[in-house]
Amino acid sequence: MPNKLWGAEPQVSEPWLSFLQAIDRQLTITTTMICMGGFVMNQCYGNPRSTVDIDTCGLEPAAQFKYLDSIAGQGSPLHRRYRVYLQRVTVATIP
Repeated sequence: MPNKLWGAEPQVSEPWLSFLQAIDRQLTITTTMICMGGFVMNQCYGNPRSTVDIDTCGLEPAAQFKYLDSIAGQGSPLHRRYRVYLQRVTVATIP
């Protein structure tokens, strides 16, 4: 999907790309995930700060959080394989 801000598809680096593709292969319904934090700063702006999680502050449909946590959350099979994981953010001030 083209990036709405720059009009180009963002280039996602490894291990993130493989991790997200592995999640996508396991989804049975269309799911939209809103991300924030270090992962976004690193991938979109080239911030050298390292991170091991993707902070998610929104998901549609919201019922997918439990499933995504089981397949890609901390301690999950995908976390063990790629050494990165999804983390649900429940308390944050989002502009």
